[in-house]
Amino acid sequence: MKKIIIFGIGNEKEFNHYTIEKTKQSHKILKNLFKSVFKIEWPLEEERLGDNDVPEIKKIDIGKNKDFHEIIGGWKNIGDDRVDVFYGDKKMFITLNCSLNKRKEFHKKLEKVARIIKPKK
Repeated sequence: MKKIIIFGIGNEKEFNHYTIEKTKQSHKILKNLFKSVFKIEWPLEEERLGDNDVPEIKKIDIGKNKDFHEIIGGWKNIGDDRVDVFYGDKKMFITLNCSLNKRKEFHKKLEKVARIIKPKK
């Protein structure tokens, strides 16, 4: 399996943040991690009305999202785990607002499916 690319990682008191390459592969891998660690769904497909108002399933292409913010989980109840995704041109910035134990679990699992790129000088 191709690993996703991480450009940066940070840790604040109440949340962690990651800068990750914005690709379909990243979407698939992170979807599985969010479900595994946080029990949060990040769909790869959505139902839309097509021609003649007939519902059809379309794949979500996160590559088209730019200058856009998406909340995944955590918006229903205070205290729920919350993942925020901020889309840029070629990267996405992800914040995790949850317990320290869940952040550690996520990071441990992420290390297995990602590689960190050193900044260019």
